[in-house]
Amino acid sequence: MTDSHALLRNAIDPFHIEKSELVFGEVLGKGAFGYVTEGLWTTTNETCAIKSIYIPQSARESGNEQDEYRDFLNETNVLVKVRHFNVLHCMGWSSDPTNVYVVTEFMPYQLDKLLQNTIPEYKYTAAEVVKPVKAPPVVVANTRDRRNKPPPIVQESEENKKKREAEERRTALRKKLLLAKRPVLSNQMKLQIAIDVAEGMNYLHTRNVPVVHRDLKSDNVLLDENLTSKIADFGLAKLFNRNNAVSGLKGTAGWLAPEAYNDSVPSGEMVDIYSYGMVLYELITHVVPFHDTNNESKIMQLSLKGIRPTIETEKELRQDDILNTLIELHYKCTELDPNMRPTFSQICKILNGVQLPNRIEKIVDANATPQEGTFHCIQEAIQSVAPEILVSPKKREPRRVISLARAYVANVQSTGSPEGESLGVKNKAKLPISITTDGKRTILPTRPLNPPIIKIMPGIYSVSDPILLDRNVHLVGTGEDVILETEPGRELLILSNSLKGVVQNITFRTKSENGSSAKIRIQGNDCQSTFTGCNLKGVQLTIEDGADPFITKCRIVDSSNIGIRIHGVETKGTIMGNDISQCKMGNIYVDDGADPVIEKNNIHHSGSHGIVLGRKTVGYIIDNMIYENAASGIRLEYDADPIIETNVIHKNEIGIQANDEALGRLYSNTVTENKIKPEVVIATSARTLLCADDADY
Repeated sequence: MTDSHALLRNAIDPFHIEKSELVFGEVLGKGAFGYVTEGLWTTTNETCAIKSIYIPQSARESGNEQDEYRDFLNETNVLVKVRHFNVLHCMGWSSDPTNVYVVTEFMPYQLDKLLQNTIPEYKYTAAEVVKPVKAPPVVVANTRDRRNKPPPIVQESEENKKKREAEERRTALRKKLLLAKRPVLSNQMKLQIAIDVAEGMNYLHTRNVPVVHRDLKSDNVLLDENLTSKIADFGLAKLFNRNNAVSGLKGTAGWLAPEAYNDSVPSGEMVDIYSYGMVLYELITHVVPFHDTNNESKIMQLSLKGIRPTIETEKELRQDDILNTLIELHYKCTELDPNMRPTFSQICKILNGVQLPNRIEKIVDANATPQEGTFHCIQEAIQSVAPEILVSPKKREPRRVISLARAYVANVQSTGSPEGESLGVKNKAKLPISITTDGKRTILPTRPLNPPIIKIMPGIYSVSDPILLDRNVHLVGTGEDVILETEPGRELLILSNSLKGVVQNITFRTKSENGSSAKIRIQGNDCQSTFTGCNLKGVQLTIEDGADPFITKCRIVDSSNIGIRIHGVETKGTIMGNDISQCKMGNIYVDDGADPVIEKNNIHHSGSHGIVLGRKTVGYIIDNMIYENAASGIRLEYDADPIIETNVIHKNEIGIQANDEALGRLYSNTVTENKIKPEVVIATSARTLLCADDADY
């Protein structure tokens, strides 16, 4: 095993799963690498997908098949370090003397199969009305007319007319059967997929150490039961240092950026932008790039010249706003010059800005008069929006024993069931098919793409009863002086089962600095809301009851209790890029089996601990700055079992403290200048593991 392999192996060791904990089910798909099966992780009783790769132990040790082993290590190392709604979640990995295994969440659909087995909305429109085509008149030459006069026209014979009409009926029937067999993939659903992939890639590219995928294509985009797209297959991915870019020819012809063909030229995130442009081409056309040739050398030559695959009937397609946006982005993303391509952050902004029909926008202004058509009360504005604008999301199936395999392979087959469409002979998952008013069997978005926006004008809004946000609404402050306040100890806001709700640019505060903090609660299994750019002053944020929100770019300060509390089995949440400080009882407290990602935050000047990881807590604590807290930087309680990696923990009373029976792993943390020595204090009965890089604490 090479040194680089050993480093990668050490990095993924905390996520090892014993093979005896895995039950292997039916095969979902096969490839050159091995095969994928549906499986069960018995420890959690959770259905999963298990990717099996044939690499014997002897080959791993001897240096043979190093590329395959490196790809396995790379993929696992990337997957276990990221968590985002649009990136495939890795549960862990396993091995035996013959194979290595990547264990991921189970996804019932694959984008390339979805595109192959549906038809575009514009092709349905062309096929749904089969107009009779008049046969051309039969022209008989007049050999006796030597003066070049127009020959006489003989009308179509009755026999030929019958033959033509019979062929037209057969053609109409074939088109009707085609439409009956294949559902229509709506343009709005394509926009949802494009947004999901862009947001997942934006997350990967904006990490402290960016991840370059290098093989983005429809084959590597999976979809869950709610048709939320997730990026998968990170075998070629690299953790990218901008001072030392990635080099080497990796990827798939057709999706591969021109600069990637030059092995000597380092390439960065822009190779993924080019590949994304080709994924957009697939979404638009339902065919792969350069589908009319199998010659990789020819595809390379076309790419190097900046020639893109042809979009048929492009002019007509541009009449639709969504398709026009996708086509424009396709061309921008596939520019020959990498510097001319947009970033994923810019792409997300463009896609989320597409104006769809019936966009709802409301204004709340405490200072407006009733005649101005605005709301005085935020709750009234929320209640004026229908709870579900579009298809409501399916709830996840309960953890269960193995079922029949679903679709990584096979074709769409109509079941005639009103519940949906089946992908694959063995597949029991149902595509959410809707019958539209014109009779089309259509796959529509599974969430609002242009969610209602409630704009709150500047002012101080006094809240007596908590505001309930229980629907997919964007609650947006329009300036720095949008302030919601309440009395000490009361609740300001409750986000309950709001799948894609957003709270943005609002200041929440307690009216008096004396007394207990006000509270904001995020709750419910379906709650994947986003909290961004907000200020919480003297307010505690609580995440509970299975919620999985995204908290980013917020400032949480001066809580008389805890800054952020995350608790409850199945409760997750991503806490990223926030400033959390000066909370009297601790800045972050996680307990009761919660499993959050806490990443890239400044956590400092607490009156107690920086982060407390309580009973049965798991989670991933990575890349945080934790400093000048009155007690521990990080404290692990009984049975806490998190991964704590690459944090900077300094100038606290204690660096890291693991109490009795604590578990967890510490890897590559910088623990310095803390007052009590040693800076990592581990109780005798604790089972917390210090990995090699942390052994000198």
